[in-house]
Amino acid sequence: MDEYLRGEILKVLRATYKAVKKKDIVKLNALSDKLTHSSSIYQDKYSIGVAVLVYSLFKIIEKNEHRVYKDWDKFYEEIKRLLLHAIIHLKKDQIKSFEHFIKRIMDTMKKQDQNVGLFVQKIIESSKVKKGSKLYEHGLSSGLVAELLGVTQWELMDYVGVKQVKYYTPSSSIKQRLAFTRRIFNLK
Repeated sequence: MDEYLRGEILKVLRATYKAVKKKDIVKLNALSDKLTHSSSIYQDKYSIGVAVLVYSLFKIIEKNEHRVYKDWDKFYEEIKRLLLHAIIHLKKDQIKSFEHFIKRIMDTMKKQDQNVGLFVQKIIESSKVKKGSKLYEHGLSSGLVAELLGVTQWELMDYVGVKQVKYYTPSSSIKQRLAFTRRIFNLK
C-alpha cells in the first residue's frame, strides 16, 4: 500500500473511531465522502473498502431504532474494538492483519441479528452503489467502478441515472441564451 494513502486511511480511521465513540453521524458521513475523493484518485481497494465501511457505520448508527435490540451494546463495543485493531495494524504497516480486521467489521455488521443483518447487508450493498456513483462522478469508468466494488454496471448506472435526473435543472431557452450572448458582445 502506498505510504501516503496508508497515512490518509489511518487519519480517517482514527477520526472514524472517535466519531463512532461519540455516535457523530455527521462526522461519519463527512469522513466517508473524504475517502470517496481519495478513492477516485488512487482507485485502490483499500480506500474504497474503508469508504464503504465508514458509510455503512454512518447509516447503521443513524438508524436509532436498531439500538433497541438487546445485543446492540455488545455489537457497538465489538465494532469499536475491531476498529481499534484495524488502526493498530495499519499503523504498523501490517496490511494482511488490517484487511482481516476490516473484513471482521463488515462480517460483524452483517451478523448482528436476522433483521439488522438484512438491514446491514442492504446498507453495505447500497453504499457500494452510492460510493460507486460518486467515483463515477469523479471520472472513473462505470466498468472499473463496478469491478472495484463488486456490483453490476446495471446497479451502478440505475442509481447514477436516478441521481442525475434528481439533480437535473432545465437550462435556459435558446432565445434566452441568444439574448444573453448578444448582451455580452453588445450586438443587437
